Amino acid sequence: MTLLRSPNHLVRLCVTLLVSFRFSTWPQQVSIGIELLYPTDNSVTLDTRPTDDPLISHDGDLSIPNPLSFYWNAAEGTPPIVYSLYVSKDSILDSTDRYAAGITETFYALWNLEINRKYFWMVSAKDDLGNSGNSSLQSFTTAAFWPRMLYIDGTTNVRDIGGCSTMEGKMIQQGLLYRSAEFNYRQCITEKGLEQLRRHGIVSEIDLKTNIEKPENVIPWLPRYIRPLSNDGDGMAYYLDGLTQTPEVVCAVFRAMADPQNYPMIIHCSLGADRTGEIVAMLEAILGCSEEHIVRDYTWSSLSTIGIRDTTFVPWNDFIAYVKSFDPENSTVQEGSRNFLQSIGVSEQELAGIRSIFLDNGCPSYSELPDYGGAAARHASSKHRQNRPSIIISPHRYNRHASSGTHWGIFDLSGRRVSGNSGNDLPVFLTERITRLAPGGYIVPPPDLH
Repeated sequence: MTLLRSPNHLVRLCVTLLVSFRFSTWPQQVSIGIELLYPTDNSVTLDTRPTDDPLISHDGDLSIPNPLSFYWNAAEGTPPIVYSLYVSKDSILDSTDRYAAGITETFYALWNLEINRKYFWMVSAKDDLGNSGNSSLQSFTTAAFWPRMLYIDGTTNVRDIGGCSTMEGKMIQQGLLYRSAEFNYRQCITEKGLEQLRRHGIVSEIDLKTNIEKPENVIPWLPRYIRPLSNDGDGMAYYLDGLTQTPEVVCAVFRAMADPQNYPMIIHCSLGADRTGEIVAMLEAILGCSEEHIVRDYTWSSLSTIGIRDTTFVPWNDFIAYVKSFDPENSTVQEGSRNFLQSIGVSEQELAGIRSIFLDNGCPSYSELPDYGGAAARHASSKHRQNRPSIIISPHRYNRHASSGTHWGIFDLSGRRVSGNSGNDLPVFLTERITRLAPGGYIVPPPDLH
């Protein structure tokens, strides 16, 4: 009876009983399980190319690859349940490996993975009550079918020149040079396409057309726009005329390719077949690809809307014959390309630099850093990039450190700060990631953060 000696005590008692009842019946957070279905663990995926015959008869654009579809069982939780998909080249996954979030279905279509590459993947889930869980970590290897075709929304005929071997048995690195059609006028890249380019860490764009395009209006975040113009202020001419009438354009392109700071890059003309095809053919030649491979790569543009491109196309044959004429002894496209490029001003050192970039991993690939680059790359301090490859980390992704007085500087691979304002060393998870991606590399911030 003493508990009820006053109205206030009665109120307190009622509140206490009510709160106790609410908490005793409140749902407790539990872990929810997810089962991965496809790709199955340690499997090899199917060919994502739309066809294995580049000269197949077709209507419309057949240069867009199929996606790799991921499937998993629905998690047992309180709807709605949202999922996140993580994909990485290594088994240590972190937030930078999240390819997609807010997925409400139990499948996801993913484009543009490298070919013949081992990946690890997992799915996380969260239900309406805050219960969450992760699937197991599984691995798969993408099919080894060259070429690596890419889907960039709003343009066409996009391929990675890497993923194949030279006659010497050296592998051309993937994720360095992409070829494509244009991004505006007849082809108009979308916001989705721009984000896909950003995911691949594109640093520079080489446009072989005229100077009428304002590239900053098309890809405003790109660090470098390379517009090699002829002495008449025009772009590269077609096929044989391109070599004889606009050699200064060709020279400028290959000099740009000799600079490791320009990678990853994308090169294009209007439809990515003719002028782009010439440049890529000579590049593959100096890298040591066989003539059969060079021709085969050229024919893959036939799947776009440009029409058939093969050895029956007279301008192509005239171009190849002219290049071979620079090797009078053996008439090879490989030595002919080297001699031609040197005759128009590309140095032996620049040619060796290009080979090092593509064959000896002479510069870091940014394709593993989908959310980095952009403004950070544009403002990167070049003095720190002269002698070492660099990875550029956007401060906007890790600005939570700025509030505690930490400013991004230059760090060695152990994560120790070696220059810049005082502050903490690099977070361990990021140190491990950079070590895996770019051995010997540094992390370079925008100078305005110092």
